[in-house]
Amino acid sequence: MAPSTLHTNELKQMLQQVVWDYKIVPDELLEIFLQDKKGGSLTRRDLEIRLLSYYNWHKIIKAMGYQMALDMLSDEVISGVFPKSYQKRLYELRDILSGGALSVTG
Repeated sequence: MAPSTLHTNELKQMLQQVVWDYKIVPDELLEIFLQDKKGGSLTRRDLEIRLLSYYNWHKIIKAMGYQMALDMLSDEVISGVFPKSYQKRLYELRDILSGGALSVTG
């Protein structure tokens, strides 16, 4: 079930924009994302990687809520994001949001 903070139409539009290279209707993209179904070769993990690679963190939180956005920051998803320098920033973001401390040495 989708969280109450989910903005379904906004998330559908975001998913459609990051999956421009597949012919999948927005409702099916949302179903893959929310219900972790497989759509051809496209998985929820693929969608999460694309969302993190394309949109800034604030837009992601606005569309799906804080907890769902935070849940996207798994090792498996972050490791699929390009470039590697952005992966480092996402790991740091996850640490901050999870109450961890940042390294001041870089």
